[in-house]
Amino acid sequence: MKILNSWLNDFGAFGTNKEKLSAAMTNLGLAVESVEPVGTPVDGVVVARVLRTERHPDAA
Repeated sequence: MKILNSWLNDFGAFGTNKEKLSAAMTNLGLAVESVEPVGTPVDGVVVARVLRTERHPDAA
């Protein structure tokens, strides 16, 4: 079975530590065959949140 690390973090604070996650799953009696990253890192991407907006003074 494949499961996202973000889903598992809803039930415990595993973070991104693969060893800690694997050990916790094994302690629960669940066999961990592998831990694999999904996707590839993306360079040059900026994530932002708009906190406020205001009208431009020269706008019609």
